Amino acid sequence: MSGRAALCAVVLAAVSCARGERSDLVRIRVLGQPHLSMAPLLIAAEEGYFRDQGLDVEFIALASSREGLPALIQGDLEVLTGSISPSFLNAVAQGAELRIVADKGHLARGGCTYLGFLTRPELLHGGELRRPDRGASWRFSFRRGAYYEFLTERALASAGIERSAIQVHRVSPEAEVQALAQGRLDVAVALSLYLEKMIAAGTAAVWRTGQSVLPDGQFSVLLYGPALLARDPEAGIRFMSAYLRGVRQYNRGRTQRNLEILEKRTGLDRKTLASTCWIAVREDGLIDTASVLELQAWAVGKGILSRSLELEELWEPRFVTDAVRRLEIEGGKANVE
Repeated sequence: MSGRAALCAVVLAAVSCARGERSDLVRIRVLGQPHLSMAPLLIAAEEGYFRDQGLDVEFIALASSREGLPALIQGDLEVLTGSISPSFLNAVAQGAELRIVADKGHLARGGCTYLGFLTRPELLHGGELRRPDRGASWRFSFRRGAYYEFLTERALASAGIERSAIQVHRVSPEAEVQALAQGRLDVAVALSLYLEKMIAAGTAAVWRTGQSVLPDGQFSVLLYGPALLARDPEAGIRFMSAYLRGVRQYNRGRTQRNLEILEKRTGLDRKTLASTCWIAVREDGLIDTASVLELQAWAVGKGILSRSLELEELWEPRFVTDAVRRLEIEGGKANVE
């Protein structure tokens, strides 16, 4: 492992950092921390689905998420999780062997609000943001990264607000509650736990939901690097099979077993787990390609991306296709037995 990936290795699976007890297990290193957004992977690890596939899965926490993509390209990681970034798009455009291989979360139509644009209640109910003045200026806070800027610009367009009318303030999620309450922010883009905290505190109301801004839009994905795409695609299919088993269990919802696993793995209490929004994940692993291409077109228009990529340069569906087929066969055998 390079110095970059060796900065901080945290094993969240039921196996040790060094090796599992079985010497024949294939080692798979996944970038990820024990957050609720990792739930299908955490469930798969806890239930032994990866070991059932002959895999020793190790979850790695790097000092900075920016180190993930170089680590994946260099082979210090086999799997990367997260939102689609211009860094990924540019790396592929420059010839890096990287592909999106599965859905890890999307903004489902009609689903709960995993991502929301929050504003001070008086701005929403007073009508300022419903009927914005042309000369008005708004103070926005959203997480660093082009994906959040892309969503923000879509939200602005839906409200008839020019991009030039907003000032961007970088406020941590923890500080947004107070910043909105004190009138230092007008809009904050928040994810479920912080979103719900701000609404409960009475300091925020929902102006736009993520699913209204980008219906069914791809929010988070799994990426494979050269190790699984080219050198050992069989291990990539086995990893995907275990992951999709985890997704299927995750999609059963707030069962006692799921709550037990996620309480243990994330450190969140059951009351929080039972009330917060769990992001939607497709059981077949397929992604919303239209929103991926929309993000790419936006990045090209902004000059963030040097050229447009063909869909097949970004997305490799064979792993989910093969994994689903294997799971169906295994399920059929179990029913016969």
